[in-house]
Amino acid sequence: FIKDVEKAVGKKVEILKSDRFSCVEDVIRKYRFFNSPYGAPCTGMLKKAVRKYWENEHAGDDLTYIWGFDKSESRRADGIVTNFPEFHHRFPLIEKGLSKSDCHALLAQLGIKRPLMYDLGFSNNNCIGCVKGGMGYWNHIRTEFPDVFEKRAKLEREIGHTCLNGVYLDELDPSAGKKNEVMEECSIMCFLTSMEDNSFSKAS
Repeated sequence: FIKDVEKAVGKKVEILKSDRFSCVEDVIRKYRFFNSPYGAPCTGMLKKAVRKYWENEHAGDDLTYIWGFDKSESRRADGIVTNFPEFHHRFPLIEKGLSKSDCHALLAQLGIKRPLMYDLGFSNNNCIGCVKGGMGYWNHIRTEFPDVFEKRAKLEREIGHTCLNGVYLDELDPSAGKKNEVMEECSIMCFLTSMEDNSFSKAS
C-alpha cells in the first residue's frame, strides 16, 4: 500500500520507528496495562513519542501536519488544533467533506488497492489486535487472526488487565459486538473531488 501511494503522489514515505520498543507487546509489558481514559500506552510510545522525537530533530522548522480525519471526525480535528497550536494543521478530507467510503472509492480510481484489513471487513487499518478495539472487533480478530487473539488473551492474563474494560478475551462471548465494514462508495463530494483533481481524472 505504501509503495502504491509513493508512486501515486511522487514522494518517498519516510517511516519512523521507536528506538525503545519493537512492538505493542513490549510496551504493554513495560507499563502493565492496555488502555485507559487517557489513551493506550502503545499509542503514546510507538506513535506520539516517536513523532515528538522527530519534531525535536526539526526544531525551528515551519511544520504543517496533514491529518487524515474524515468528515465525521471534526471534533478530533478541533482537539488537534487546540492541543498543538505550535504547528500548522490541515484536514483535507474534512475540508472537502469526504467520508471514509469516499476515500476508498478515490483510492480505487487511482488504482491503489486498499489495505487488506478493510477487505476482511474491519473498519480500520490499525495494528492487528488493536488494544482499543471493541467486542465486535475482537471477535472478528478471533475469526481472521486466531493466533493474534490467543496471544493477546494470554498477555491479558499475564499482566492482570484487559482490553475490554474488565472482560477478558478468553471469556468473551463469541457472538458479542458487531462488525462495521467500510465500502468503496463515491458520494457527490467524492465525485466533485475526482473532477477537480486531474490526477484522478487521468487515473479513471
